[in-house]
Amino acid sequence: MAGIRVSIDAGSDSSSSKIAVSGYDEHVITDKERGTYDIGDASLKRAIGANRGRQPNDAFVKSPTPWGDLYKTYGWREVHTYTSPSQAYVTGIQSEPVIVATKTLTNNSSIPAEFDAGISEQVTNTVSNTWSSTHSIEVSQEFNYDVKFLGAGGGGSTSFSYTHQWGQEKTEEKSTTVGTTSGVKVTLNPGQSVVAKLVATRGVLNYRIIYKATLNGGTAYNYNPTHEGHHFWWSPINNILNSGNLSTERSFTEDLQVGYYSDSKVELTDPKTGRLLGVLPAHTKYSTPLDMRDLKWADPKAPSEETNGNASEEDENSSEGESSQEEHHEEQ
Repeated sequence: MAGIRVSIDAGSDSSSSKIAVSGYDEHVITDKERGTYDIGDASLKRAIGANRGRQPNDAFVKSPTPWGDLYKTYGWREVHTYTSPSQAYVTGIQSEPVIVATKTLTNNSSIPAEFDAGISEQVTNTVSNTWSSTHSIEVSQEFNYDVKFLGAGGGGSTSFSYTHQWGQEKTEEKSTTVGTTSGVKVTLNPGQSVVAKLVATRGVLNYRIIYKATLNGGTAYNYNPTHEGHHFWWSPINNILNSGNLSTERSFTEDLQVGYYSDSKVELTDPKTGRLLGVLPAHTKYSTPLDMRDLKWADPKAPSEETNGNASEEDENSSEGESSQEEHHEEQ
């Protein structure tokens, strides 16, 4: 298949992160590429001479040629440049937990009340790339990138696609939401507060792709007077390159850096001491609220067990009390 396709899975570790590259670009060699492979007229004739024992009068790598175009007359294949990926692998990963957003829940009513601790925030996943020098060859096919961020958003995955040209360096961005907006519930006694922190893993994955550009087809050449009884000859270009001690391939490197967020969770902490009270995976659906009333709080004004019991009994016959929620979003 013509064209290059790059498929990336960005996971939370190197074992779940993968890259696969397929496809190729092929075209008749250009004049610039003749210089890249050092097969200008004089150099090509010397290499043919090393292979055949005698330098030709004329040597060609593509149509047209004199004498009715030797390539078309004899059905010979012109020299082509063929570029394809040869290796693709993960070179490194760095990750750290970050607080994406916080929300403070306070029960200002006189009875126990249930609160929604769901919290979410929009973040940006990125893909950027750099290349080694690519100016020595030409590639006309597009590079199609498919990037999947595993464990993003609500515990699933997000993905996006984009297209670049050979050697193009650019940062692509995709916004996504981490956390949850529903299903995370807590029950608080009167006067109790809890801080809900949305924590996610922010990571950077590094990938490397190595492309090889090789030649195929052959060189047509002419002897006058004839050589071994013939004027016109054709030889595989790689045989000629090897005989002339010339390189048969060129390598190019593309480095990709993927920045992502994954593995979000909600941490519930005591607002006075910062003590961790509970951890809730952000993508999990909860059928019953997390009851915070029996935990030991730093607030000396927190209700006693007897008060808790009375409040619970009153709650059975009362509607949900008044509440206040303060939100503060942070991006680190």
